[in-house]
Amino acid sequence: MPPMADLANTKPDWTMMQEFHAAFRRDADRLVKAAEAREFGKPSVKVGWATFRDQLVRHHRAEDADMWPVARKNLGDNTDGIKLIDEMESEHAVIGPAIEQIDAAFANPTADPDAAIQVSKSFRDNLTAHLDHEESEVLPLLDTCYSMADLNEFSAKQRKKGGIKEAAALFPWLLDGDSETGKRAISLLPPPLRFINKYFWVRTYNKTPRW
Repeated sequence: MPPMADLANTKPDWTMMQEFHAAFRRDADRLVKAAEAREFGKPSVKVGWATFRDQLVRHHRAEDADMWPVARKNLGDNTDGIKLIDEMESEHAVIGPAIEQIDAAFANPTADPDAAIQVSKSFRDNLTAHLDHEESEVLPLLDTCYSMADLNEFSAKQRKKGGIKEAAALFPWLLDGDSETGKRAISLLPPPLRFINKYFWVRTYNKTPRW
């Protein structure tokens, strides 16, 4: 471990980002499975989608507002790097309308089940391609221009914007399904928050069926 004075200059730890991505992939698969089963009218599926959608929208807004601008500034005249950030924003812009299409399918689940399957698969494919792109090219780029101090500042802004209410929704969602997804992220929380999450937030979250 580097000396304390050097911690701010170490490469950022992308554990939380990777756990978000794993949860997005998990729920995108659940969405397609629900569409194929003609279950868009099922209350638990509606709640599962709403939870997934809200976390994804919040995540992309945070990147667009608070992560990419800092990356652009730190990249300076690195035109190839800036092009990658442009691609991230363009991919977010494609995913947004796809979310609206799925919302419309949920609003009228019996209208055309085959169309619901098609838009769900298209959404999943676009989202998965975006996540793959971000992990394979953009996170390594950020390792060269984004410090741990930058990431800490980004995280602090999101905590301030969301507050305890959003934390209470986020961490149980990461753990949804009792899989490995989210466990590394939970391990990063201070012990008091891990206790609150386990004995209060998760129990409240699990009272509402999803998917």
